[in-house]
Amino acid sequence: MRIDDPQITPERMRVFAESGQWSNTTSNERFEEIARTEPDKLAIVDGDVRLTFGQYFGRCRRLASHFIALGLTEKDVIAAQLPNWNEVVTVINAAMMAGIPFCQFHSDFRSREVQFICSFTEATLLVVPHHFRGFDYLEMLERLRPELPKLKHVYVVGTDVPEGYVDLRRFLEADAPLEVPEGELAKRQPHGNDLCRIAFTSGTTGDPKAVLHLHNTTNCAVHILNREQAITESSIFLVVNGGAKTSRVAA
Repeated sequence: MRIDDPQITPERMRVFAESGQWSNTTSNERFEEIARTEPDKLAIVDGDVRLTFGQYFGRCRRLASHFIALGLTEKDVIAAQLPNWNEVVTVINAAMMAGIPFCQFHSDFRSREVQFICSFTEATLLVVPHHFRGFDYLEMLERLRPELPKLKHVYVVGTDVPEGYVDLRRFLEADAPLEVPEGELAKRQPHGNDLCRIAFTSGTTGDPKAVLHLHNTTNCAVHILNREQAITESSIFLVVNGGAKTSRVAA
């Protein structure tokens, strides 16, 4: 990846850490704790799919081990252009578990934006729907692939996934073992100051603009939002995607 880490000085990092706003940990530790202590608690409802925290965590770990087995590292970027389906949060958490930066961008983006984002981040892996809102994403990608030499892997969510692409939904639903030893996953655990994600603006007045976030900058904002909105462990979020599914995600 040609993107440098966010330019935050060690002095500013120390101030944030001493004030308690930043830590050495990431959301991975909290996710694992909930999966271990409350594995049967409902985590996600997405159409007919209902996942407990134990099931959700297991899917993320299998996918994270798969990313590592592919040879992806902190120098790569995993891109996800999915609606608010259960697969998108699984991809995001798996990337974080594997210590790989990710970028998630709008499912309504088309050739110009997709080419720009994937080229800018030099994304190695991209996850897309097969079809959504009547649009064929694979047809778009077939035209773009010659312009994206760094893109090595395309994973697809949908039905009738054609040969040459990885059917992500089938992969996640299979009760398969980890593809790397447990110790390899532990080694890849990121630090709070590691690059976590590249967020892109809507691009309404030109090309989308990239915003780089560490795990700490992301989690600090989440903690503030949860506090100010009185979010607790019993809270439930309704996430509407405008498509055929509605996701209900527990906090």
